[in-house]
Order: sequence, then structure tokens, then C-alpha cells
Amino acid sequence: MVHIGYPGVNKNRARGIDVLAALRTRGVDARLQIIGRQDAEENTRLLALAVRRGVRDHVEMLGERDDVPRLLAAASLLLLTSHHESLPSAVLEACAVATPVLSSDLPGVGEIARLLPGITMLPLSANDEIWADTVRALTFVPPSLDDRRGALRHFVRSPFTIETWQRQLTAVWSA
Repeated sequence: MVHIGYPGVNKNRARGIDVLAALRTRGVDARLQIIGRQDAEENTRLLALAVRRGVRDHVEMLGERDDVPRLLAAASLLLLTSHHESLPSAVLEACAVATPVLSSDLPGVGEIARLLPGITMLPLSANDEIWADTVRALTFVPPSLDDRRGALRHFVRSPFTIETWQRQLTAVWSA
């Protein structure tokens, strides 16, 4: 699983470790890669939590990366545990490569899910076991190369491309 975001309470990175621990308890050979800017104080708290939950060897703090599309394509799942988001680009990037998304039930993610496949949402109030069971179900059959090609074609036709945004913005300001 990958979790992409900046440090801070809103991104709820600790929840990813809790979900990982619930998966490992179920015998799933899972790991969590945390991608994005790092904060030494938060890293200390997250790694201490991983030690307490018995999953320290399965958590990777990757930091800021310029190969996020490759990491998403290689991942089994994008885990988004944020408390608040507008329109998360990581979800769009995952959809473009057919990597399943499990996200907290946020309005922006719901808007993406209305137009692109591959997104499942759960309330943050659902327990870690429900999140873990959902991860397991979503990753049971990995996407094929044809699935990935189809997802990219679907994404390119969606309103979420930069070209579509530019056309729509130009139309608004040209009127």
C-alpha cells in the first residue's frame, strides 16, 4: 500500500499504520510506503506507533519522490486516510494507472468516484478491521495490463485532465 501526502494531522498517516497492523494480523503479507514530505517529529511518532503495533519492518518512509506515478503503478492500493481534502491529485493519479483506491469518505473523492472507477470509500469511524478487510478484497485480483490501459483511456476522457481544465477555464474567462 502507498499513502501519499504531506505531514500533519489532517493526512492521518497513523491510520495507515493501524490498517497495516490489522492486515498483518490477518496474515496478509502487506507493507506500507509513506510518500511525501517528511517531518522528523511526525516520523518519530509514526515509527514508534509501528513498533508498538509490531509492523515496523513493514513501514517505509520514502519521503518526497519524483517517481510517484511509477510507485502508484507498482502499488497494490492507494490508501487515503485524510480527515479533509479538496480534490486529491493522488487519487486521480491512482485512477489513471488502475491502482485501486481506498479512501475516507470525502466529498472530493466522491466526485472523482462518480466519474472514474476504482475508488472505494469508508468512513474514518469504521474500525481498522473493516478497513483491512476492504484492502484485502480490493487487492485480491491485481489489475491486468489491459485494465491499466483501459483506466488511462478512461482518465484521458475525464474532466480531470489539465487540458480539459485549461479549455474550461479559458471558456469561462473568454465569455
